[in-house]
Amino acid sequence: MQQRKPQDIKPGDQIYVETRAYISHGEDDVIGGLATVVRGHHDPSAFSEYVVEVAEHPGCMYNLTYLLEKQDELRDQFGEQRACPDRDLR
Repeated sequence: MQQRKPQDIKPGDQIYVETRAYISHGEDDVIGGLATVVRGHHDPSAFSEYVVEVAEHPGCMYNLTYLLEKQDELRDQFGEQRACPDRDLR
């Protein structure tokens, strides 16, 4: 599959995100899969110059350059599964 560039990603686009699990704040855990881009921007202060937020994990910014490099691998892992919250409230 042809790799997209970070600057080509727009709100409403579908991308794959990884599973995220937090030890200290499990209420923010999310199971990876296909997700809808809410916003993205150029952020020179971030590790990557491009970051993106998805509807399925509001408030968390993902390194878009990294995610785009992993799209084929993530598609193989998740298929049509949608990303979703997996809150651990313990």
